[in-house]
Amino acid sequence: WACITSLALFVLFLPHSQSIDNSTDKSVVSRLQIYKRLLRQKRLDHVDAAKSLSDMESYEKKYDMLKLIFEKIFLVFFEVRKSMEEDEWEAGKDLPEDEKQRESLSKLFENTLFMGDVVLRIPDMSHRIYDKNEDWQALMAWAYALCDQSQVFEKNDRKLLNLMAQELGLIPREDSYTNPYKEKVRAAAKSKPPPKKKTKRKGPSIQGQRHEL
Repeated sequence: WACITSLALFVLFLPHSQSIDNSTDKSVVSRLQIYKRLLRQKRLDHVDAAKSLSDMESYEKKYDMLKLIFEKIFLVFFEVRKSMEEDEWEAGKDLPEDEKQRESLSKLFENTLFMGDVVLRIPDMSHRIYDKNEDWQALMAWAYALCDQSQVFEKNDRKLLNLMAQELGLIPREDSYTNPYKEKVRAAAKSKPPPKKKTKRKGPSIQGQRHEL
């Protein structure tokens, strides 16, 4: 459990956009293109952490870990929103030149994606934790809307965000909506052979036996 905790928190609080150098020749590659490459690498860590959490067998430990992750994610959202309101930043086609703004945005993007990884893989438990916190719901709606306006996300990540938004009720669910990870779990459960019934071995019966004195 400690290893999973460390991995998840490591994923959430890795340095984000510090590798994006403002001195890069923009005629060759933009800050946005550089960040997209960095994000693809980071997504591998996200998925590994989400899978490890999903595979935990203890309900209590998984619940506590998931709640801790949510608390950390929404703390990041709160701090990023406060920072962006102070800087009066608006969504644009490229990442901002200011390093502080860029760092805030990358935290927002990466934590929103990781939230999607976790929610879709552990939907029932996620709803039990998330649905009763209205402040989290407001922050999640804000984070998703900002991500939806961004040009950062490739096809797979954009699909993940859309599924997460439907799962959490941020946007209306399509008639064809299914959680692909939940369906995989159901299919795996159906494919497992039923457990064999244990038969009790019967000893010799004493009923009907006659004992002669």
